[in-house]
Amino acid sequence: MFEYRTARGVLVMRETGITNQSTGLPESGAVTAYQRIVEGTGEFASASGYFFVSGFNRGGVVITTVTGEICTP
Repeated sequence: MFEYRTARGVLVMRETGITNQSTGLPESGAVTAYQRIVEGTGEFASASGYFFVSGFNRGGVVITTVTGEICTP
């Protein structure tokens, strides 16, 4: 499980992804994942949707770009 905590509420996600754990190559540390909303609080209560996450792990810090869709009732 993965959580996004915001001032408007929390999104709980189920994540499926991969990480390139090689070292010394330009693509080393690449991460990509698909995340599906499974629960929400606050403004995200009863929300559905998904995110695509991509980025790199550099020195233990993961920097990503997140795109996707949140549908609220």
